[in-house]
Amino acid sequence: SQIFQTAMSELSERAAGILFLQVLNLPLLLTSFKSKPGLGYAGAALMFTLAFMTASKAHARVEESSKIQAAKRTQVSTSLGNRMVRISKGLLDFYGAFSFSPSSLLLNWFGSFFLAFCSSIWLTTGYYGQ
Repeated sequence: SQIFQTAMSELSERAAGILFLQVLNLPLLLTSFKSKPGLGYAGAALMFTLAFMTASKAHARVEESSKIQAAKRTQVSTSLGNRMVRISKGLLDFYGAFSFSPSSLLLNWFGSFFLAFCSSIWLTTGYYGQ
């Protein structure tokens, strides 16, 4: 009934988040699956963590006006944990781009470019907390 519908809604929201974030993990998975598969696994784990953090409902009451005012002033809209996961993913993508780039093949150049691009997205959103 109502509890079941709420649980299913939360589950589908998490599933959509996991799918979306794993699509953003594709550049790392595709470029590292042969030479450094651990990078892909670590990226997938970070994306699962981020999806879980993003789709979780807040259980605490927001009554502290000082925190609300600070969030408005700094425009940071995510938790410190969320920011750390994003920065970790950015550093992982950056390492993947750096380790994938020595080859001169055109495909490798595109792979390094997309990894560097994804790295910049995760590092920027992690730094700014958005």
